[in-house]
Amino acid sequence: MQLTTTTLAAADVERRTITGIIATYGAPSTTQRVQLAAGSLKPREPLSRVKLLIDHDQAQPVGVLAELEDLEDGTGTRARFTLPEGPASDAALQSAAAGLRDGLSIGFLATKHHRAADGVIHVTAAELFEVSLVAVPDFATATVETVTASAHPDKEPPEMTNTAPPTEKTEKTEKTEKTEKTEKTEKTTAEKVTPATAQLSAGPVPPRAEVTPRPMSLSTVIETVSSAINSGDRGAIMLALADIVPGDDAGHGFIGREDWIGELWTAANIRRHWIEAFGPTQQLTTMKRTGYRWVTKPKPAKYAGDKAEVPTGKVKTEAVTFTAERWAGGWDIDRIFLDLADPGFLESFWNAALAEYAVASDADVASKILKEATSASQSATLLDALRASAADLRKIGAAPSMIKLAPDQFDAYASLKQSEVPHWLANAVGGVSLREGTAQVADLRIESAPELPAGSVFMADARAVTIREKSPIQIKAFDVAHAGIDLGFYSYGMVEVHDSRALITRKVAASSPGV
Repeated sequence: MQLTTTTLAAADVERRTITGIIATYGAPSTTQRVQLAAGSLKPREPLSRVKLLIDHDQAQPVGVLAELEDLEDGTGTRARFTLPEGPASDAALQSAAAGLRDGLSIGFLATKHHRAADGVIHVTAAELFEVSLVAVPDFATATVETVTASAHPDKEPPEMTNTAPPTEKTEKTEKTEKTEKTEKTEKTTAEKVTPATAQLSAGPVPPRAEVTPRPMSLSTVIETVSSAINSGDRGAIMLALADIVPGDDAGHGFIGREDWIGELWTAANIRRHWIEAFGPTQQLTTMKRTGYRWVTKPKPAKYAGDKAEVPTGKVKTEAVTFTAERWAGGWDIDRIFLDLADPGFLESFWNAALAEYAVASDADVASKILKEATSASQSATLLDALRASAADLRKIGAAPSMIKLAPDQFDAYASLKQSEVPHWLANAVGGVSLREGTAQVADLRIESAPELPAGSVFMADARAVTIREKSPIQIKAFDVAHAGIDLGFYSYGMVEVHDSRALITRKVAASSPGV
């Protein structure tokens, strides 16, 4: 998280130091609505790990933290940074001294915090990892106080704090204090300047300062990221996540867990092509249905008149009875699948049973219809077979309403060129769908039917068959004694073939569909 304070303390051009208040306690920042509690901000150790950056750009380090202390009145924290020689540090000192970039902004990881009702995030513990020189800070008091930028080592840097009023001192006392201060300063400088600082002093600013983050617990990361998301601070999110690698996630809090995706899609031909071809199924209300059909119809003839005997003849009918067939399935399921398993398991189980029933029932209907169909004489080509079958239907007063082709014949049909098809077919084709295995010719639907033997075609009048069905019934009962669930599947179906002459199958002799 980055908060801009503002009290560009002081840039000492001679001693190459910048001093200023970097944090204000007890007051929310201007833009990010974050408030630091007194004493909440602690630096990384050693202090030299806390870098002075330009505008929070980690590729622009210009100094390192030398001293950090809370103000005596508890309202904030003051810091002093040392800047090594180099063009980047020189530019930073000049910019601070000129008042162009005289604000200080802190970058920290909030390890303990909470959000108040007014939306302000109260931070009670945080780790300081960088401070940046900025033009406009979030905290009005976070500014540079002094800038010392000369390269004369014989001049001592200013005191960090001296809020007490001046007192009278003897010449000896002043000399003693000056000697002690000089020794202290030299010792402090020796201790605080790290190899990283020495590297900065030796040459140009490296492209990026090496910062080794302190490991964080997963709970801390989650809190930090959550806070940063709420405050819109992307920098804090990146910094928090940078401290976590897969090896730290031994508990599989972030990765490695199974992601349950439920039932996988499986290809299944669940469309009931044969049943749908003969129209919507009719409601089945009884196990048996009986009707009759004419065997010999009454045939009127010419009559001479003059009270002569009128023509007559024997008539004959036959009774036809259709019996419904039953479909059923039953499963005794451990109730753990209802209590603790995927909530959609039973629904998926039932849908799978429905799909299997759809496939099996359609194949059964196709088998019954083809068994009753009239087998016509063989034709030389596919187009000859279609013309002949249509003619057979017209002879008995029926009309073709569907055409089904064995897969090899549908492929042959789909391969026909425009120059090979007759005028009626070329002008009436609505398109061949290889995806669906269908085509549309005027008001006829042509479909590929795997149930047909190779080299055969089927043409029918849909009025020749009525299909009745009792929609599948689901029965669910609880077997308390055995902690189970009894799931039952029940359905009933009936195929009524009214006139088998209007169901025609025909073989095609040639392998080519030529005209």
